[in-house]
Amino acid sequence: MNPASIKGARVELEDLVRLRLATMAAEREAFDARLGASGARLSRFRGRGIEFTEVRAYQPGDDVRSIDWKVTARRAMPHTKIYQEERERPELIVVDQTRGMFFGTGVRLKSVTAAETSALLAWQYLRRGDRVGGIVLGEQEQVLIRPKRRIGATLRLLRAVHTANQFLRTDIEGAPPSLANTLQDALRLAPTGHGVHILSDFGEPIDRLKPPLARLAHGNDVRLIFIYDTFEATPPVGRYPLSSRGERLTFDTTRPHTRARVAERFGNRLLELQRLCQSVGCRLLELPNQSSLLDGNARAA
Repeated sequence: MNPASIKGARVELEDLVRLRLATMAAEREAFDARLGASGARLSRFRGRGIEFTEVRAYQPGDDVRSIDWKVTARRAMPHTKIYQEERERPELIVVDQTRGMFFGTGVRLKSVTAAETSALLAWQYLRRGDRVGGIVLGEQEQVLIRPKRRIGATLRLLRAVHTANQFLRTDIEGAPPSLANTLQDALRLAPTGHGVHILSDFGEPIDRLKPPLARLAHGNDVRLIFIYDTFEATPPVGRYPLSSRGERLTFDTTRPHTRARVAERFGNRLLELQRLCQSVGCRLLELPNQSSLLDGNARAA
């Protein structure tokens, strides 16, 4: 795990702010590759930008600095270079900080991995000049921050993540908040033309997630970041203490059929997420709990 990564059962706001320095040191292309991104975002609007597209005859109003003098001399009339510019895109980061994320083995919990990942995404996109906002789904409340190209909006997002993370505990009663409802609310902030990143373990039934996700993916670039603990995928042999609603339990994995049942359940959930993404047109990124976008151990499916 990268030394800059956050460890432990909870995050501090200072940790999330400090990650801004880590994104400054990260290469943009490497960061995009870890997210499974494919190249720069290019607009249909033409002007003076970063990527050359063609040479055409000079027209009144063209920037004289774009004149291609070699073509002009060869054709005996002024010609100008045309570029396709890269435009900023609003980025919406949906962060799950509910009870299902308050689990983990090793050096941190899934809720901490989600909090760290949200901060890395926010700082990276703000650094590029994109508008950044998000939705934090917590046990107490849901906080919505409209995407803005301001550090204040990013700090609001990180404060909301920190607050929701601090509330998490093992003895929460009542029905858990619904990620499906949060995706419905995301449509208000990201109607079209947004990058949407959803950070969760996606424990909710797929048939509830599919309708709002399909509407969100229609016109937006949506990525599911599936955060899981390796214990959920391949539990090691042993007897492990657990805590649920204040009750101390023991999870026994010494029997092969128990381990096989856990692995099968995880495999089925991953397969459901892969099929979900294929059906609605979004991308899936698998992020093990003990990994980070800083190390490049995430895997795009």
